[in-house]
Amino acid sequence: MDLLGPYTAAPWGRCYVIVVVDYFTKWVEAEALKNIKTYDLKEFIWRNIITRFGVPQSIFFDNGPQSETPKLTDWLAEHGIASHFASVGWPQANGQVEAFNKIISEGIKKKLDEAKGLWADEFPNVFWSIRTTTKNSTGETPFLLAYGAEAVLPIEMCEPTLRVILYDEDANWEMMKAALDFIPEVRGNAALRQKMEAVRRAKEQRKLTPTWEVPYEIYDAVRDGTYRIQDMQGRPILQP
Repeated sequence: MDLLGPYTAAPWGRCYVIVVVDYFTKWVEAEALKNIKTYDLKEFIWRNIITRFGVPQSIFFDNGPQSETPKLTDWLAEHGIASHFASVGWPQANGQVEAFNKIISEGIKKKLDEAKGLWADEFPNVFWSIRTTTKNSTGETPFLLAYGAEAVLPIEMCEPTLRVILYDEDANWEMMKAALDFIPEVRGNAALRQKMEAVRRAKEQRKLTPTWEVPYEIYDAVRDGTYRIQDMQGRPILQP
């Protein structure tokens, strides 16, 4: 979950955006708010996540005082939701999920910044495009993985596709029921592709990593095979 803003105030004083991205489907839920206090986060989670998709296993928060209060973490725990927070000193430890979600959030922020004072009007369009665009990591659109069928796009009304031209209510109902049987397979394939993409990216990152490091020296032995190190100026290295 990321908190974006403040932006130029929109109607009703809204100047912040709460964004949450589902780990697997990459489905985005977001809302423009006037305040981003702990109460607002709780209301957002209840309205936009729990009552629409059920109780999630966990929520990963970008660092922010609103998300680290006992009022919020205790409330989440009461609903069986685990809370995780970004590591400032070592963001890589948060894994591929958080890295990908950060990319999405940065893309959203860029589009809203470009809209300037009209960002609130652009808000629905930004998230519609994200939800209906195929993601490289899964090979599917978030809409399909979330709802089991592709969304009918407005352009299909102007330039009708076969599914629009040949639409029949009875046949469509039967096709939807049949498609539901394939959803587990579609989601399974998407999960496998996502895992393979994560492995590929990890390999590429290792290829781009320098093959040498600056000199370090050990200043403390924590236990066998584990040491604390510092650079030659005596500054501790938190992430070797």
